[in-house]
Amino acid sequence: INLAKKRATSEKENYICGDVLDSELPARLDVIFTMESLYYFDDVARGVQYLASRLKAGGRLIFGCDFHKGNPQTAGWPHKLGVKMEYLSADEWKQIFQDAGLTIEVSRFARDPDNPEPWHREAMGTMIIVAAAL
Repeated sequence: INLAKKRATSEKENYICGDVLDSELPARLDVIFTMESLYYFDDVARGVQYLASRLKAGGRLIFGCDFHKGNPQTAGWPHKLGVKMEYLSADEWKQIFQDAGLTIEVSRFARDPDNPEPWHREAMGTMIIVAAAL
């Protein structure tokens, strides 16, 4: 976080370390980007609803995730890491976004055949969802 703050190029950039549900994100954000984080929420649907509520009309929630049911090699991550993680399918994630009032614009998987990690090469890869606020 400190390094990101030092490298910030605009006063519009803001970096927060903590529980997003305890933070006071400004309303009317253009973009919220999250990679490998939403599945840590105690209540994923509530977390996505909160993020959706912070977007302005036409704002985007961009979500990337390797830990999903399309990548069975990642299913053991919670046990390996000793943390609670919500293991969902792409359809389950999309439904959560839609239930939060977001419109799915992009839903795809990005594979990397040259990556040494098997979930990038052999399974579906990184799930990417871009959802817009109405």
